[in-house]
Amino acid sequence: MKKIYKYKNVPGVEKEFEYKPYGHQLPSLQAIREFKKTAKEAWLHVKRRSIASALRQFISLYEPTAYYLDYFDPTDDYKDDTCKIYYKGADENA
Repeated sequence: MKKIYKYKNVPGVEKEFEYKPYGHQLPSLQAIREFKKTAKEAWLHVKRRSIASALRQFISLYEPTAYYLDYFDPTDDYKDDTCKIYYKGADENA
């Protein structure tokens, strides 16, 4: 199974860090860990729809300034019904 990352404006996370060798990913992974400590949490319900459409709906409803989401790529044998998203809104320091 392949892990997919979706993120925007997370401080300290390099663009496309997930394609780099593991040792080069460490600073971004540490920044994500710190972001999760201070961010709000919500669940995306993706049953009978794609994660992309659920993420678009979440963004239009919550209008986050920064968010982070990871999930495993759905296959014929495995698909999550929910995904946890971490986000910060406009009223918070991003």
